[in-house]
Amino acid sequence: MGELDSNFSINVNNEDQYETQTINGPLIRLKKDKIDIQVGLDFGTSATKVMFRRIGGRTAKVVDFQHNLPHYPNYCLPSLAAVDKNGHLLLGAEAAKYLIDYSWDTGFQRMKVIVAGNTDERFLDPITKEKFDNYSCECGIRDALSPEKLTAIYIAYVMKAIKNYIKLQDEFRNIEINFIFNVCLPIDHIQKKETKGVFENIFSWAERIEDEWQNQNKKFDLLEAAENLREKQIKTDTRVFAIPESVAQISSYLQSLQRRENLHAIIDFGAGTTDISIFNYSEITGDSTTWWFAAKNVPCGTINVERVLSKHISDGKNKTICRQVDIYQCLQDIISLERNFDLNDGRIKLVGAVKKELEDFRMSREYIDVWATAYRRYSRIDKFKNIEVFICGGGSEFPYLNETFSTPWWDAINVKYPVRKLPLPDDYDGSSCNAPFDRMAVAYGLTIPKPQLDKFVLPDDVQDFEMVKPQAIEIDHEDIYSEK
Repeated sequence: MGELDSNFSINVNNEDQYETQTINGPLIRLKKDKIDIQVGLDFGTSATKVMFRRIGGRTAKVVDFQHNLPHYPNYCLPSLAAVDKNGHLLLGAEAAKYLIDYSWDTGFQRMKVIVAGNTDERFLDPITKEKFDNYSCECGIRDALSPEKLTAIYIAYVMKAIKNYIKLQDEFRNIEINFIFNVCLPIDHIQKKETKGVFENIFSWAERIEDEWQNQNKKFDLLEAAENLREKQIKTDTRVFAIPESVAQISSYLQSLQRRENLHAIIDFGAGTTDISIFNYSEITGDSTTWWFAAKNVPCGTINVERVLSKHISDGKNKTICRQVDIYQCLQDIISLERNFDLNDGRIKLVGAVKKELEDFRMSREYIDVWATAYRRYSRIDKFKNIEVFICGGGSEFPYLNETFSTPWWDAINVKYPVRKLPLPDDYDGSSCNAPFDRMAVAYGLTIPKPQLDKFVLPDDVQDFEMVKPQAIEIDHEDIYSEK
């Protein structure tokens, strides 16, 4: 195994820096204009979503991967890899096509979870790691392809594909583009020094791989290049940055007229993990700051629901293999059922099973610990009775979400929390593939250049909110902020 099948669906050839024109005479070479484009790369557990904007431009656009898979929308690129029968490494949509008739949990899946679990057992999902190792053994490559190496290869693959996709857009033809990538990491990955360091090294590794790949004219041996570039010095002029995921996710809310100074919670239901974050938004003499009191990336998500669905499908149809496409169709089915209970058949029982999974999660120690941590940092029960909960992510359409998570974490809080999705920003353009904003909120926030993201204070830097809340003072007729 040394080759890469690089026929991803949005692949185009690189363009030269100069366009050649002949106008009734000698050869003329016209230098291209140069622009900066900020790419938001939401590297998700099951799927990767990408948006981009021209810096200084008015619109953030969704990337349409155009793979037309039956079990992934076109705005989602599978975060997936596989090895075919000839020993070739397949990535993204090609891997999903190859595995379409295999069991739903076959292949190299949930790479992000495994890498995080390798650095800190709090992020470990033993079942996922076992399946990754077993698939490596089946393919005969366990020692050749670590989760970290595969993740770097996958991100390099996405970066190259995105660059080629953007260059193909009519508005960017004959223009030289400087690409900047923001890639998301959960807040507690950012705050855990070792975990953050591992992912930042992977992002830098991916950048080096992609640079080498773009510069190769001959057939490129991706695996060999990845190994050779592993220890190469990190670029000082990097164009790939790690951004706290929830900070990016709420950017549309903070830009909207709906924002208000108060406590908020955001629950992002991903495929393999669920992110829970609690923050306070404040404006002091025109300056806006988010204070993140608690955040946790829990190594369980829609994967638990998918396991329930898999058992239901296999038991009900006496199938030995439950495919990913079967899971996807079943999910769409129960979402429809929750909205149309006149379809009263045996599947209602399955909707109830999904409800139980959600309720079990709300009652779990991990979920309650996040709220308790936030309360320790801001012990005002009156404030915790007035919280707005945002729901987003791949599981945001599950039945009973609003009902389940409107119930507070503590019996002493005798209210119902309002639960809703993040507001749609005016500059969002998902029309190319009808991408719903609640699935693209992270990628959208990542299209905002790092220096322009609102000020934020992450949990480890918040000891006592009342003690560290900024105070406005006047010096030389200018308002600045200092901490007590």
